[in-house]
Amino acid sequence: MLKPCAEWICDKCLGLIARPEEGSIEWLYDEDGKVHSFKIVHRKLFSPIFDKNAHPDEQKHCYHYDRVKSHMDDHLDRFMGMAGVVKLFSFIGPSPVLKPDYKGPQVKDPREWAELYRRLFQPHYEAARPFWEHAETDGYFKGLSESNIYLPETLENLVKTYS
Repeated sequence: MLKPCAEWICDKCLGLIARPEEGSIEWLYDEDGKVHSFKIVHRKLFSPIFDKNAHPDEQKHCYHYDRVKSHMDDHLDRFMGMAGVVKLFSFIGPSPVLKPDYKGPQVKDPREWAELYRRLFQPHYEAARPFWEHAETDGYFKGLSESNIYLPETLENLVKTYS
């Protein structure tokens, strides 16, 4: 089982990101400044598919978007703890001091943002993700409320049941 809120599965290679220092979060932004397509991946140097001897144009690594103009990324360890919560919420409600002309959340899809939030801060959520579809099909969530689905004990039991 993954260490809650301390280990993640890379969205590219599906390998273990064993420490926050080994990972990055990447995303895209639209012309209107909306952010979307969040991914948790290995940083290049920690990527199991990285070849530092390859020509830069031929290097393989776990980033999805690094060759896309609208690509942004930051180190996963900068999204840990309360600083990470503050950083994530800046996508939803930026400071009125810095953005007095606020026109709504910077995220394109709040559900996608919530998925990233859960992966980072919801105990056992990351470990439960690979089993989610199977659990839904089996009726594992039947009778549970929206909030009960995400309780740490529900997620931990899901992992134990399906792993």
